[in-house]
Amino acid sequence: MGRLWLIMPLITACYDPRIPSGGFSCSAANQFVCPEGMHCDMASGLCVRGPASDGSTNPDGPINPALAGCSDGTREALGRLDVYPGIAACDGAWSIKGVVQDDPPNCNRQAGNTGQNPSGTDCKVSDLCAAGWHVCTDLNDVSIHMGGAACGELMSASTVIYVTRQHGAQTTGLCVLASMDSNNVYGCGGLGLRPLLTDGCAPLNAELRAWEHIYDTVRPHQALGYLTPAEFLAQHPRCDPG
Repeated sequence: MGRLWLIMPLITACYDPRIPSGGFSCSAANQFVCPEGMHCDMASGLCVRGPASDGSTNPDGPINPALAGCSDGTREALGRLDVYPGIAACDGAWSIKGVVQDDPPNCNRQAGNTGQNPSGTDCKVSDLCAAGWHVCTDLNDVSIHMGGAACGELMSASTVIYVTRQHGAQTTGLCVLASMDSNNVYGCGGLGLRPLLTDGCAPLNAELRAWEHIYDTVRPHQALGYLTPAEFLAQHPRCDPG
């Protein structure tokens, strides 16, 4: 394996040691750098002192993206780096369609809900991953990275699905490894349908196969007063002439 040496300019930052905990900001803009003795707290975007809230030695907030796995340096779930060092759950948006195909990043990995481009404009799903990381390829890729425990933990997030590039047979919903016959989305979380045991998708536990089901009964629509179409129709029954 080759190695790439980088020559970088040295930057010195001097901090007042009397800065109180929470008195210094940290974000993607400053690469989540904090004064010595502090770490970046994910929830507040401030540099704080003390141990992580989970009692471990892991940072509470944005960290080096190469460690976090997410391009913006924050994990929205699976935050225990000591438990999940090789799999991350990253929140964010992307505007360029496509999940299954293994496409390279398009917006210099600036996506992510706390990144420089939180709306995901001109980004692909791969822009949510830090350099050296990738969108999970399939159920096997998830499995070998503590996927069983990770997907079990993510299932409690009722309005979220963390997607993978898993292929699926469009007509049957079966998870397959070598077919492009896929207009489905598979991942882990609480949003969507639960794959059947016979679909062979484990440990993946969420799928958006029936798009019409999600559109009609799960996803609220602003134009309908944030009701689903099914809820709107139930409140506004149609009277046919007879």
